[in-house]
Amino acid sequence: MSLRMCTCNSCKARFNGKGPLVTQQTITRHLLKQQQLMVVPSTRKLLEHFQDTKTPVMNEEAELTETRPSGSSHANEWLHLSLVLAAHLHVVCGLSRADSNTALATLKSILQSFNNKQTTNALATFPVDVRTAIDWLKIEPSIHRTLCCPGCFKIFDPSWKSRLCNHRETPRSRECNAELFDHQNKPLRQYSTQSFQEWIIKFVQRDGIEDLLQHSINPSNSSNDPSFRGSIWSSFKDSDGQPFHQRFGNLSFGIYVDWFNPQGNKTSGKHKSIGVIILFCLSIPASHRHKLQNLFFAGITPGPSEPTVLQMNNVLFPLVDELKKLWLPGLRIPTRTYPDGLLVKVALIAAVCDLPAIRKLIGYASHSAEMFCSFCYLPQSRNQDLNYATWRLRTLEGHKSESEAWKSATTHAQREDTFKACGVRWSVLNELSYWDPTSFTVVEPMHLLSGILSWHAMRVWCLKEIALELKDKRPIDYGQPLTEDYFNEDDYEQLREDERYSPPDSISGINLRSLQDALMEIDEDIQANADRPEENCFFLAKDLSKIRWVIKHTEIPPWLNRPSPIFGDASAGKVRSADWISFFTIFMPFAIVELDRTNQHELVNSWYHLAMLTEIAMDYTNDQNKTQRYLFHLTSYRSNIAESHPHLDPTPNHHMAYHVPKQSHNFGPCNFLASWHFEQINGILQQCPTNSKIAELDFTLLKHGGRASNLGVLLDSTQLPPLLAELAPRLNQKKKLRSLVGEFIEEHQDQPNIDEVFLSKYKNNFKIPAYLYARLLDLLKINKDHASQTNYVSKYERRGKPSQHDVLVPTIAQSSHQFKHVGLTYTDSVDKGSSSIEYYASSDATKPCFGKVHKIFQVLLRGSGQQGKYQLLTFFCVQRLENLSPQDQHKNPYQALCPDLNVHLFYAPPQLPEQDGLRYCDLITPKNIIYHIATFRHDSNKFNTEHNLMAVKSLSRGRHGKFV
Repeated sequence: MSLRMCTCNSCKARFNGKGPLVTQQTITRHLLKQQQLMVVPSTRKLLEHFQDTKTPVMNEEAELTETRPSGSSHANEWLHLSLVLAAHLHVVCGLSRADSNTALATLKSILQSFNNKQTTNALATFPVDVRTAIDWLKIEPSIHRTLCCPGCFKIFDPSWKSRLCNHRETPRSRECNAELFDHQNKPLRQYSTQSFQEWIIKFVQRDGIEDLLQHSINPSNSSNDPSFRGSIWSSFKDSDGQPFHQRFGNLSFGIYVDWFNPQGNKTSGKHKSIGVIILFCLSIPASHRHKLQNLFFAGITPGPSEPTVLQMNNVLFPLVDELKKLWLPGLRIPTRTYPDGLLVKVALIAAVCDLPAIRKLIGYASHSAEMFCSFCYLPQSRNQDLNYATWRLRTLEGHKSESEAWKSATTHAQREDTFKACGVRWSVLNELSYWDPTSFTVVEPMHLLSGILSWHAMRVWCLKEIALELKDKRPIDYGQPLTEDYFNEDDYEQLREDERYSPPDSISGINLRSLQDALMEIDEDIQANADRPEENCFFLAKDLSKIRWVIKHTEIPPWLNRPSPIFGDASAGKVRSADWISFFTIFMPFAIVELDRTNQHELVNSWYHLAMLTEIAMDYTNDQNKTQRYLFHLTSYRSNIAESHPHLDPTPNHHMAYHVPKQSHNFGPCNFLASWHFEQINGILQQCPTNSKIAELDFTLLKHGGRASNLGVLLDSTQLPPLLAELAPRLNQKKKLRSLVGEFIEEHQDQPNIDEVFLSKYKNNFKIPAYLYARLLDLLKINKDHASQTNYVSKYERRGKPSQHDVLVPTIAQSSHQFKHVGLTYTDSVDKGSSSIEYYASSDATKPCFGKVHKIFQVLLRGSGQQGKYQLLTFFCVQRLENLSPQDQHKNPYQALCPDLNVHLFYAPPQLPEQDGLRYCDLITPKNIIYHIATFRHDSNKFNTEHNLMAVKSLSRGRHGKFV
């Protein structure tokens, strides 16, 4: 079979301008894919199948609705919706292909019952295979598969002919010599990737992306997004020495790497590990960065095991090769704003991973190494040192020198000696001329802090033992509990014997290299077994019982996860990272007061500093004052633990927490780069229908992830048919990532589209009392735009013919039990958790108030004349919580126990009749609402007060309104 050099752009870009030698059939397939490169996911393909044969095919710039015959418009919309729904069920919901085909056949039968001529004609070609539907929707990703060594993960050129791998880890190492092909000459392992260059072209050309990219240009002056307030947005330089983020077209990306079990988190049986490599654009607002349609799935590492530290360089090489070309010279892409071509340059400026992935990605040491820190040179033996101002920090120059010294070593023994001295290996990312791991490495805040919190609960409070005591069972000797920790197990030790390594004669025998790697991945952290909990723990069984009672009786909004009512018990399951954070900062303040401890008690003292540093780190705003407070509480906590529990050695988490402020300085508040935004990805990939063939699993998962991303792109389109556009938000609704205290609030249009259909459904069912009506008029006038000439007129004072600027305010309205505002649902007293809010009173927008929503109603206004525009306004009647009297305020324990934790104490609101609740309420609009709150009722006997009290914990964490 004759081979020719492939001339497609993709192969040229990946193989330094010279395409690989392939068959003519492969060349033809590549060129066809290249022609389809500019095609974005859309419903245009559907129109070619469904529209009347006499109707011309639509122009590329035309609206979809303009291309269909009027008689078949509604029918075709149902056809479009059916195919998108089937694709959604298969790709996003994980429905098997067979069941998805059944769903398509069912939908076809339903559509046939319409008995419409146009529908009948279109149904003749209606697919009953979900693969055809996916093809018509143009959401199939373009995936490249490359020969990959099963032993060392080296990537080979398609023209490679040898059956054995020739990779050497050092100049004096022996060749890998792993078999690359089976007896049928088929590759034993292939590495599946997508082309970043192809993806970036589609990304920049999508509707609305250019508008989003404007946010990162001069962010300090033009953007209110806190995620653009880090120093890197002004300090990072282009290849010509100019500020990188001041030129439109320069895009910054972050990289996320994680490994997961594609078969779920099983506790027994064989464990398989698949790795996902994702790039996300930092140059768009935080509310859009982590949307599935804006994520680039660079590749899936083939299983069944993870690549080792050195093997990870082989896996990253194709991506780094593309990144180098996108940095210099860049890529010129025609867009709507720049039809002649916009010069796009790409920089990778953030690595967001847990520690094992950081080590494999960047080359740092593990937490059990002597030089364990990726930010400074403090050795493990001096982890008790709290004088952080004296720590010698790592520098870019030092990192380059140390990594090059490691790389240039000719034996593993030399490399190990170099590595032990500095804690750095060489990474292929160092080939990026701008790469600075000392600044681009992100301390993943949620896992870092939850690791400290869980350590405190298990090691200081002895939570497991106390929980067993509550169950009246004999204690069992447990080791260190499995908690979600930023510093997971060290799974790799530097190889020393490679020079003496003898390759296996047959791949069917025992592969000594694989066996050696597996043995080296055994956990070395035995600290948990060495440290035993102290016998006389000050945290008692009655304390845990009271805490569980507080957890049960705290009122919270539905989006906030409530810890288990048997918190601490093994049967309650593993506590998630986010739940540790909410437990310590939201539920524990109420519990501490109920425990009747003084602020000098060790339980309270250490908890308060720990809760405060967590609260500050997870805030969505930051400044120098917060940074100083964070360091104060962290140092105070470490000092308290060292004094009261000297037998407990600090973990690397405790040290790494000191480097969180540097990340905040570089990138802005920690939450904007927290990896919990990617939690949905593992779930989507895990529920992907597969045939469990490990050799094909990475390809299947990458194809599935690419489909899901492209489906999101389709549903974001501005050219969807009306019916599909109406339902697209539901189909595009990903898992709610409210892991902490809510997700990033996306833009939300509070004003509905007021058309004839809306007016026909609108019903007035609430007569506004006169006393409330007068306040409503005043509020409308206060909130009126100063430039507006609108004159709100009372129905009781209407005289003569109204002017063109007069707007009559009706005395009747539509009552509602709930209202969604910028992503959060607020309710009246029907749902206690969602009705408790923090807000600004209309009369004073400087001091926050707290209260319960008593009633929600909407008023429909219409301007004068026949052509007067409609406007729907929403109002909240809020029962404000009453401040304590000076006498009772002196009894407030929160001022002494947790003064800065944003917990307030009020009188519990009484049950008021409907009329009194409206008469004495605060009347506000949605823009006055800050956020939900958590509340807990204290009995009056607790503080010797006449009335019951209500403690309130704000959940805003610095968020208000359209936050991003």
